[in-house]
Amino acid sequence: MKSTAPATLLLIACLCVTGLAQVERTITKTFSLDSDGRVSIETYKGSITVDVWDKEEVYLEAIVELRDSDDDARDAIDLVDIEIDASAGSFHVETSYDRLKRRRKGWGFWANWNNELPNVHYTLRIPARASLTVDDYKSSAKITGLSNDLTYETYKGEAVVKDHSGEIRLETYKGDIEVEFHGKVYASAFETYKGDIVVRLPHDAGFDVRLDLGRRADLISDFDIDDDRRSRDSVNGGGATLRFESTKGTIRVDSQ
Repeated sequence: MKSTAPATLLLIACLCVTGLAQVERTITKTFSLDSDGRVSIETYKGSITVDVWDKEEVYLEAIVELRDSDDDARDAIDLVDIEIDASAGSFHVETSYDRLKRRRKGWGFWANWNNELPNVHYTLRIPARASLTVDDYKSSAKITGLSNDLTYETYKGEAVVKDHSGEIRLETYKGDIEVEFHGKVYASAFETYKGDIVVRLPHDAGFDVRLDLGRRADLISDFDIDDDRRSRDSVNGGGATLRFESTKGTIRVDSQ
């Protein structure tokens, strides 16, 4: 499906059973998007994989799955909605459990059945120059090759960002994050309460550092950085500013 006009889609796919222990359904769609368009993902749990390509399109695959095979599991899978807003300039995909939660309220004894929401596994291919925003609770993510800004917020999810060229704004409560910049360093901010953040930079990169670390937070660095709790420093002559904030997590700045 390709369209330059805004559209709101509610995608409901056929249910399929893949063995006795798991029920899933799969949704695949392709949408037109400007090369420098905006992409956003809002989800709760599961996984997120984002790769780039040279097409002015977004390819989406969403797999909704629950590791159970009885009738209630099949009903739960069918009640999870993958909601999409798509236009030439932006693409937004969101996991919605609203119908499932409303149905469970009417199930009486079964209202707390399994007490689990289905996982949603997203795979996207987007233009390399598109910007990306992710709002997540506890998914596992891998984002590779992006050449624009990334905004990522998660409560306790895990993320690996590789071969990145652009600014990053990243916030987590206790998730573990790894970021690898490609070529140069861009002004970025990393904040965690008690998670671990690893940032990998070229060994000869010039950058400034701003630290705001609690008494129980740790800084481990291959670079010569003043590790005072609240400090400002410059590395290799300075450059774009990297801001690190943590209450009791670990910040690592590694040299590539």
